Amino acid sequence: MFSILKNRLGIPGLIAVIALVFAMGGAAFAAKKYVITSTKQIKPSVLKQLRGKAGPPGAPGANGTNGKDGTNGTNGTNGPPGAPGKSVVTDTIDPGEQGCDEGGVSVEVEGSGTSEAICNGTEGSPWTAGGILPAGQTQTGVYGDVFQESQFIAIPISFTLPVEPAPEPIFVEGASATGCPGIVGGVPQADPGKLCVYKGAEFGGAEEPPTFVKPESGAFEPGASPVGTVLAGLCAATTCSWWGTWAVTAAE
Repeated sequence: MFSILKNRLGIPGLIAVIALVFAMGGAAFAAKKYVITSTKQIKPSVLKQLRGKAGPPGAPGANGTNGKDGTNGTNGTNGPPGAPGKSVVTDTIDPGEQGCDEGGVSVEVEGSGTSEAICNGTEGSPWTAGGILPAGQTQTGVYGDVFQESQFIAIPISFTLPVEPAPEPIFVEGASATGCPGIVGGVPQADPGKLCVYKGAEFGGAEEPPTFVKPESGAFEPGASPVGTVLAGLCAATTCSWWGTWAVTAAE
């Protein structure tokens, strides 16, 4: 074929034909399209140049709406009834039992078979209410009153605790007397079995020296009782004022 063209067209014509064919073939190649379906089909250095810079952040989106509250759960069921409780059983303890000298009470949980003893307290001291003044112990106090002329003087001297046997009352006009040692540091003193009434002051005198009268006697019986005495006399002045201190000591 090339020899025929050569003979007809000559060498210059043949070259022109070949050039025309190549020109038309290149146009066909140029007109062909290629579809890229993966970045692996692009050279990495070219792909890097194709990537643009990151853009600025976008504006914040609007807040979403609050969700609705959930519904309340249902109430639980009641638990089963508890077991019945145990009662407490008590019993009296006689004196000397279960280690209780003064008696007491035993306490036991029902059905336990074990009891707890609660003992009574020991008898209170004789200094407590209802007791008597112990032997050799002393009570003290004060007395005083005001009376008019010719008026009967009656000043009670009452013991806090009874004194048994009843003491012997003594009126002390000086600093001391037999059985009455005197006043020490402002506190009156008395020997065992004695009631010492010390005169502190006297304004106006009695027609006779004062005497002591038993408080339970309606016949003016002299002396004292276990609970006290009455200092008695007759006022011989316009006004009589007496006061002082006293002390009583139980016999030993």
